Amino acid sequence: MGCRAAEWATEEIEGEIANMLNVSAAVIGALGTIRERIENVREYVGSTAAAVNQQTSIATEMSDSMKRAAQEASLLGGRNNKVA
Repeated sequence: MGCRAAEWATEEIEGEIANMLNVSAAVIGALGTIRERIENVREYVGSTAAAVNQQTSIATEMSDSMKRAAQEASLLGGRNNKVA
């Protein structure tokens, strides 16, 4: 009876080890998928940040151009008042 119990216990342990290996493989696969998704998000955030920087630069250039145009218009307006 003792040998049978040891054999049964060994089979039970083998089954548990096999289950743990299956779970470990599933966890490794899930972690790989999570890593890929994080990389995708990182790339998206990076490209979004680059686009925001580009838009900020363009908006600054436009603002500077509008200020110069307003200053030049003011100067021209002052000259026209003196001529008139």
